[in-house]
Parts: sequence; structure tokens; C-alpha cells
Amino acid sequence: MYYDLIEILGREYFFRGRMYNSFDIERKSTTFNKPMYFHEYIVRDDLKRSNRYKVNIKNNGNIFYEYHCECPEFERNKMCKHVAAVLTNQYYYLIHNEYVDELIVGERILSKFNSKVIDNKNNIRRKVNLKCELVFSGNNVLFRLLIGLDKLYVITDNKLNSFLYAIKNKEKMEFGKNFTFDGNLNYFSEEDMKIINFLLDYRHDAYSRNNPYLLSNREFNYLLEILKSRDIYIKDHGKIDNIIYGMPTSYHLSLSDNYTITIDDFDNYHILTDNCKYILYNKDLYILSDDERRLINIMVDNSLDKVSFSKENIDNFKNGLFNDIKKNIKVDDNIKEVVI
Repeated sequence: MYYDLIEILGREYFFRGRMYNSFDIERKSTTFNKPMYFHEYIVRDDLKRSNRYKVNIKNNGNIFYEYHCECPEFERNKMCKHVAAVLTNQYYYLIHNEYVDELIVGERILSKFNSKVIDNKNNIRRKVNLKCELVFSGNNVLFRLLIGLDKLYVITDNKLNSFLYAIKNKEKMEFGKNFTFDGNLNYFSEEDMKIINFLLDYRHDAYSRNNPYLLSNREFNYLLEILKSRDIYIKDHGKIDNIIYGMPTSYHLSLSDNYTITIDDFDNYHILTDNCKYILYNKDLYILSDDERRLINIMVDNSLDKVSFSKENIDNFKNGLFNDIKKNIKVDDNIKEVVI
């Protein structure tokens, strides 16, 4: 779904469309006139709520022939957030409306058996393996690609565009003495092709970056969607088991002479970025919100394993820091001043 829509909408409109709520989109009608379906929607503008625009979509399955919106933005750009909202929110409904020509389907099946296994010279095609590793550096998230048959070779940042060009134009590219990628004789699995398709779209933005493997937050989240059905690796740490949004363990408030805040099993946190947003713990990758990582960031910057404060400052704690961590804190039974 994601790659298909990004190809149609472009990255900016894809993410703008996903920000719409479904209750702002009203389906008015769906009609069929062989070989395509005609859909009419009314979309409420997200900024000027009183404005409502008519959006028309023509498609057959996942082939979109035409789309139109009556808003000024579409007239200027031939694309707008209202069309994007319909396509991203109604995608599965739209592609379910499909007219199937049985003869065309049969032809596609035959062509798959002819083109995927053997080329025109009767040389057997070989599937190559593609491995994607996440890399964390400073406050940045990057990814690293490795390719090969038995031994895997790193696709360095200065080779990425040449590699994608070789795929798209079915050319050769040498990676090592024992492996040369051949766009005619090599192919990728369906799961690996999701990464390739991501790269073919992603590279248009990558030209302007010092490192073409650098990811924005949105691109990282999109890459995680692609990788969730396969093994995920972090460079220098190996395979991880899960990706979890939230803290690895709980904060803990105790009281003796003073109040003390600690983090359970904090010594085993492997903090991957300077801003403490990404933490590796027990082979799971944790992604923290701004509130969740604010205190951890201060503790790391000051080389602290705990935060202590006097009993006189309990109100300051309750009116400030407690609001950030109260969803994930354990309080000892002898503390009556703090109620969760």
C-alpha cells in the first residue's frame, strides 16, 4: 500500500493525507462503467472546517486512472491534500472495486513463469539476498544495506545510486571478486523488493543530503512498516526481537531521608542516540516520546543513576516532573504524599 500511494501522491502529500481523520471524508457514490469505477467523495478541509470539497476518483483495482478535486490547491498543483486524504484513508475500499479480465490474468500468470526463472538466453536466474541494518549515530537514524549470494557486501553510500540505476536499467555492478550483481540474471524476493521500491522513491530526496542513508522521522517510521514482516538488525548489535513504543522499564520513587527517583534496571539500558529517543534493552528496540525521555536525557547528560530531592520539594515534584512520568512510575507504600 505505502509504496503504491507514495508513487502516486509523492511523499509530502502521502503524509498530509494520512493526517486526516476518516470522519472528515464522506463517500457519496460509487458507480461502474466498464472497465473502471467512478467514486465521488466530499472532504472537509482540515484548516477551514466550513470548506467542503468534492473529490472524484476513477480506478480499476489498484490502477488509478484519474483523480480530481475542486479546491484551488488542486488547480495549481494537479494534486492536493483532499485527494491524498481519500486515497490514504479509502485505499483498501477503492482497490476492492476491481473489474477482472480473465484473459489478461491468464496472460500475466504465464509471463511470470517465463520471466522470473529463465532469461532469454536460458540462463537460470539467481535470487540475491538483501539485508537492511539500522544505524544510530548522534541524534540521527540511518540504515545500511548489504547484498550478495552467500557472502554479503555493504552497499556504501557512494554506491547506492549506482546500485539503484543497475536495478532499474538491468545493468551489472561489481561488489567483490566473487559477486557481481546482474540486473538481467539476478532478482529479489517479494520482501526484498519492498526495500528496493522504498529506495527508488527515497533516493530523490537523498541527493541533497551528505549521507544518502540518513532518515527523517517519517521515513524511519515508513521503513519500520516495511521491515516489520522480516528480521530487523541493528549494526553492531545484531537481530532484535521487537520494536516497542514506550519505556523499557518503570521509574521508581522511594523515600528514606530524601526522595529518590531511579529507573529499574537502568544499567542494562543501551542508549543508541544522544537524545535518548532510541534504547536497546533485552534485544528489543524501544522508541520513547519526548516526555518519556526528558528525565533520562538529563540523567545521562549529568552522569546520574538517580535523582534525589528533599522532602520540602515534594510539591515541586508533584506539580512538575511527576506529570511527565506518572503513567510509568512505581511509588513505595510508605509515600503517602504522591497518589497515582
